[in-house]
Amino acid sequence: MTTNLADKLHRIEADQGQIDQVLLNLYVNAWQAIQDFHKSGRLTIETTNIEIDNQNHLQLTPGSYVKITISDNGCGMNKETQKRIFEPFFSTKQRGSGSGLGLSSVYGIIQNHGGMVTVYSEIKLGSTFNIFLPAVTKKAVIEEKSKQKITSGQGTILLVDDEAIVREVNEEIIAALGY
Repeated sequence: MTTNLADKLHRIEADQGQIDQVLLNLYVNAWQAIQDFHKSGRLTIETTNIEIDNQNHLQLTPGSYVKITISDNGCGMNKETQKRIFEPFFSTKQRGSGSGLGLSSVYGIIQNHGGMVTVYSEIKLGSTFNIFLPAVTKKAVIEEKSKQKITSGQGTILLVDDEAIVREVNEEIIAALGY
């Protein structure tokens, strides 16, 4: 694994947990592609600041972006597969080896952050995913964990669920809160 991370990277406004999920999904896919093709392989992660102008083919709003590139030297994908990889439930893996939701969720998360994800791949050469996230000028805010105390109450709550375990767990929680 190699990294080439830019100094003074622009800030982005993002949900850290969701971006972690995006990266994890891409790392796992790269690992699987390498494992299927090599005994050992290469995973490269790069970050850079870029400017997108009016002439961009990505259909992104012109402006400053952070680009995250994840490349592997795994088995690669044909053009037909590349056209479908962001579809929910599409998978090249055998049944039971994956849900086909990893890259679909990557696509959705990046879209929801105002960005774009692209893929370039060649059979036997590997794949490269580029993530473009819009830069912001806001100061970084680190969310603090809530120090708020859980408020208890009283009264009666009707809890309905068709799964006994869900009812039992929720019943205990509600009872602990005084209901």
